[in-house]
Amino acid sequence: MNLNTINGLVLATLLVLTGCNRASNDPSNTVASAAKATAIPTVEREAIKPLDQYLAIPFGKGFEARGDAQIEATNQAFKNLYWAAAPKNYDLLAYDSFPEYRKERNEFARSDMVKARGVELDKLYDGRLLTKSYAAWRLDGITVGPYDSAKKGFPIWLGVTERDLTQWQKPNEAGLSPPPTWGLRLIGMPQPGGSLYYVPKTEDEARAIEGQLATLRTGGQTMLPLATRVLSHAVGVVQAKDFEKTNVALLVVDGVAAINPKTNAVLFIVGGETIGKEAQVTCKSSREVLHLPESPDIPMGFESGANIPSPC
Repeated sequence: MNLNTINGLVLATLLVLTGCNRASNDPSNTVASAAKATAIPTVEREAIKPLDQYLAIPFGKGFEARGDAQIEATNQAFKNLYWAAAPKNYDLLAYDSFPEYRKERNEFARSDMVKARGVELDKLYDGRLLTKSYAAWRLDGITVGPYDSAKKGFPIWLGVTERDLTQWQKPNEAGLSPPPTWGLRLIGMPQPGGSLYYVPKTEDEARAIEGQLATLRTGGQTMLPLATRVLSHAVGVVQAKDFEKTNVALLVVDGVAAINPKTNAVLFIVGGETIGKEAQVTCKSSREVLHLPESPDIPMGFESGANIPSPC
């Protein structure tokens, strides 16, 4: 089962990303002006780190899980991500940590269990994995065109926005319906509706990228949808009061890596110079967590000029 149905799990242990660690330095490609024009609150992006410093987390559709080991690994990955930025909440932490708490249906018994294991819960919270750098990976998310000699770069379209919420089912021994889930939301992807360009630093780099893209094209195909690794850092959570609801971890996007699906190698990475040095926060729930001012409308795209109320 795939991520869209919140069933099944995906292999999500530490994913070693290989390839280059480059970001476009062409200021003409920045979308910072769009942020100013729409007056949407923003947060700062972080510098892109060496790729082996990011922990992998699945995002979006198309992933399958096979076997208990993969299920447990992905459970742990989402738990680590959520609690890296979450405030202490004994009930939520008990649900995420103790199978006997999840099995218990008696509210008083659950409350007694939390009181009796308070010291243990404190140790779990204080000893949680504090890594906040994550690579959210998916089978699509970026489309790349052939090299444009006039622009001296590759046109790209990013297909993920802050409105896209991935939900991942937690362990659910009690069979609660709907099942409790962790959620993941990416902050700071450019609004859809316009293309950006990745501008290689050298002609040799451009030739190498175009050479790999050429091997992936079939027939008259020019635009290639590629796998992505969205390089991000955790900044907070939208914490539901009830453990039966979705608790959402928020990641600010620092860069996007385009991946060769045949070799799993990184073709290139676009950073703040291309996607904007500041990340727009378009969801109302995200702005509330980050204590940002309200913004009444969200632009539908660079070109449409239409606005909609925040859907999230």
